[in-house]
Amino acid sequence: QAAPAPAPAAPLSNDQRRLIVGRDISLAGEIGSCDVLVVEGTVEAKLREGRSIEIAETGLFKGSVEIEEADIAGRFEGDISVRGRLRV
Repeated sequence: QAAPAPAPAAPLSNDQRRLIVGRDISLAGEIGSCDVLVVEGTVEAKLREGRSIEIAETGLFKGSVEIEEADIAGRFEGDISVRGRLRV
């Protein structure tokens, strides 16, 4: 019996490279090869070639970002370039 065809991938499928920086966690440096970045804590970084960044109400991002989509509920300090959708 043939296996059923796989379902189309969801926009945020599990095979994406996702980094979640949890509440009360601090991260500093350069972030590469990250499709989705979720910031609940503090991140001081340079993010390039990403697909999506989400900054939670508890999150703080300091640095520079080049991204497709951004959803900012917390604080952002620095430079951001969004090619698609920006929601603040």
